[in-house]
Amino acid sequence: MSSELFRQILVLNVKLGTSPEAERQLEQAFLSLPGKISCISHYSLGRNIHPMRPEFWMCTHIWEAEFNSVGDLEIYENDPSYRQFLREYLDIESPSAVIDRVALISYRVDGRSSSGNLLHPGRLRRLHIANLYEGADKALRKASDDALLRMPREIPEIKAWALGYNISTPREGFMVFEHSWDATFNDIRSLQAYVTCDYHLGKVHDYAVKTSPLYVLENLQSCYYLVDPEMSD
Repeated sequence: MSSELFRQILVLNVKLGTSPEAERQLEQAFLSLPGKISCISHYSLGRNIHPMRPEFWMCTHIWEAEFNSVGDLEIYENDPSYRQFLREYLDIESPSAVIDRVALISYRVDGRSSSGNLLHPGRLRRLHIANLYEGADKALRKASDDALLRMPREIPEIKAWALGYNISTPREGFMVFEHSWDATFNDIRSLQAYVTCDYHLGKVHDYAVKTSPLYVLENLQSCYYLVDPEMSD
């Protein structure tokens, strides 16, 4: 990983009742993008494996693409192949669309806000995306960030991580989230240790609890997937 990069994450929900063939077609369309758009430096497509039913969570699929510069990210977003892909597969207004929800966040990461390879094949990739509560002042938001950034020191199960604030402009039909906390783990036991550890529950969790005086992160959505070498590079 370079000292600075730009990451875009799409989280999307395939409609219940969609045929397996249509779902595979969507996945293959995602995986065809790196062959058409050379500025994608790394990518990964994942199927959400959170144990709750998909209709209770943000997504069934996650698409991540990394870029070496904000210019490359802009080239990607404006590439005719990508725009055609959006119209054909992610336009939720289309009568033939298999998607009923899609959300976006893009952010810049550097040596302070990230460490390690989030797309390491074979690891579990955990995403938390959220918006910022308007009632939280700058000091409280900084305290939330500081608590998140301390987690890798307190929780050795975290193998890679990144904290990001959205730089994408709104796109019609897409929800855009403001905040992302991303982490990678070796296996499900490591992820469970992270979720239940004292530091997470005692020092971080309340920033996402609506009744807490520390409330900063609202509309928190969480999912995770196995980074499959057949669907990533």
